[in-house]
Amino acid sequence: MSGRLFQHLVEIAPIVFPNELRMADGKCDLLWASIEARYDRATLDAEVSELILMHLMEMEDMAADMTDRLRFTFYAYHENRIRQLCALPPQLSDRASQHLAEVVSDLLERASSRGHRTSSTIGRTQIPRQET
Repeated sequence: MSGRLFQHLVEIAPIVFPNELRMADGKCDLLWASIEARYDRATLDAEVSELILMHLMEMEDMAADMTDRLRFTFYAYHENRIRQLCALPPQLSDRASQHLAEVVSDLLERASSRGHRTSSTIGRTQIPRQET
């Protein structure tokens, strides 16, 4: 959640984080701690994914560039979606918002149709056993 969205936490929380707000007993400082913990977990997951991608691609710079671009794309998408859900002023034009939604939709479609590619990926990630 960006610093700009943090300024609207009171409006966002009931819509985007209703369970966390209830568990925090309506206290935004406790809710913010929960959001930060979720962010820390997502950051760790992203770093692990980037390391795996680097191993699979054997090109560290390209893998880092790809993961950065994905993060930026999804971050912009999530911020835009939260703004729409909470009736906050948009940061993107209607055209840019539509384009971003199409890009994310395409990425999700490609990711969900990966079943036939999984077996070859798994084969490349297996560590060979060493004979003793």
